[in-house]
Amino acid sequence: MMKILIVIMGFLSLWSCQSDSIKEREQFLNLEEEVQSLVNDSLKNIFLFKIWDDDQNPRRLDLVVNEQRNIKEMDSLYQLNLKRVDLYLNYWGYPEPTIFGEIPGSAPITVVHHAPDIPTREKYFPVFYKAFKEGKIRGTGFTFYLQRWHKMKFGKRVEFDRPFTEEEELEQLYKNLGLDIFTLNMQYGFD
Repeated sequence: MMKILIVIMGFLSLWSCQSDSIKEREQFLNLEEEVQSLVNDSLKNIFLFKIWDDDQNPRRLDLVVNEQRNIKEMDSLYQLNLKRVDLYLNYWGYPEPTIFGEIPGSAPITVVHHAPDIPTREKYFPVFYKAFKEGKIRGTGFTFYLQRWHKMKFGKRVEFDRPFTEEEELEQLYKNLGLDIFTLNMQYGFD
């Protein structure tokens, strides 16, 4: 009897995993279709603004009431937005703020900035570095992203005991985080 119960439990567990895998694949395909259907700048703008708004909305609301439930919802929404950002960047590249405006144009770096882990930041750094060098990401947004990464890795932000320039701050962040700017500059043709 116990063996039959174990076999049934194993089967149900396997079926549940396959079901979750199928749902994830269907969701990915739907997201991919959604991103590919952004055939004009107006649709891209709406899509990017929605990502930014979905990312920011929970942060604007009073979350104390049901914090545990909200953390799960925020994580679920973050994962969805990260998939959207990944697909968008792969399909369309980093958005041009002169076309989409500052808020929709900042959606990709905003979502990744809220990543709870360092590997996600590492993955997108080359894309964001290129966008920064091309003027698609403002220096303040880029340093904010790198400073949070630095704090996650070392427990503190980069600080200076004197006035400093944005360029000095970035150079120190690149050095401390071990980012190979030379190779990226060569790869993208930057001086």
